[in-house]
Amino acid sequence: METKYPYIAHPEPSDDDLLPPEGVIVHAPLAEVAFYPPDRSPSKGERSYIKAIRAMVRGYVTDIFDTPGFIESMYSIIDQGLTQAWSEGAKRGGSTVLDLPPEGQQMLAQAISTDYMHVPSFASFLSVRNVMYADGEKKLALDQAYNRAVQWTNRYSEVATRAELLARQDQKMIWTMGPTDHCSTCLTFSGRVYRASTWLKHNAIPRSYRLCCTGRYCQCRLTPAPDLPITKGRFPAGALCN
Repeated sequence: METKYPYIAHPEPSDDDLLPPEGVIVHAPLAEVAFYPPDRSPSKGERSYIKAIRAMVRGYVTDIFDTPGFIESMYSIIDQGLTQAWSEGAKRGGSTVLDLPPEGQQMLAQAISTDYMHVPSFASFLSVRNVMYADGEKKLALDQAYNRAVQWTNRYSEVATRAELLARQDQKMIWTMGPTDHCSTCLTFSGRVYRASTWLKHNAIPRSYRLCCTGRYCQCRLTPAPDLPITKGRFPAGALCN
């Protein structure tokens, strides 16, 4: 069944994108593997997801895990973590997984299978950092590995937001920015109000790879705005970069 909310696959970041862009302001150390606005902390489920991926990354780079073990463990973490994120997002939207529209399960399955697809290339990337670590470049190897992992840990927040938007459907949501430097996508979306279904239809999700900043250091959010009018004009889909 084709969903009216097409899921956009997230390609792996390129090797020239290993450290924060020049001028970016982050509110957590690079190795924390996640970035949040000061007034938002990750949920218990998201913290567990971050810690699990961080542990796998460190274990692979430091030679605790072999490649098959890393890949199999990542599959398990992704399956359990993103399923939990989906449930959490639905609850945040005032619903349950069972009460979401039928296309919800397809959206979750697509999110999980997309991440599965990129695990082998993630392992290949980390294997190079494993050699760097063995050659004595320990801090650099771990910094690069942890920073790449941000793109993976961000997926928890993105999947939860998708479920929340699916649950809210016709409710109005406003894009609000966090205290950091902003890409052109977020600057365009800032302050705009659309129904949850509109944000979801266009795959305009905070911390998503579709943002011009690729979402890695994004601190934006979509929050309910029941008393605000919907922004006039067409949705600025051209502001998305990927």
